[in-house]
Amino acid sequence: MVLLVTFVCIITIKKKDMSKETMSKKAKSKVDYLVSKEEFESYVRVQKIGAFNMLDPRARAMTELNREQYFHVLKNYGYLEDLYSIS
Repeated sequence: MVLLVTFVCIITIKKKDMSKETMSKKAKSKVDYLVSKEEFESYVRVQKIGAFNMLDPRARAMTELNREQYFHVLKNYGYLEDLYSIS
């Protein structure tokens, strides 16, 4: 019985450690490659026009962001909006 409890405790500790590691990787990925305020504003301008779904390649072409920048904005929109205080 004690062995089982020890095993469960070890698994629980490992899961907590992994989740902290995953969280720090996610937080780090948000700051690994930041777009500038002007680049984010370019994205928001196209978004406000409303002519395209923002997943449409034509929307990306209108922003003049490269693929990496564009998908960074898509994934981290809320973070960047808070960072640059754009409404």
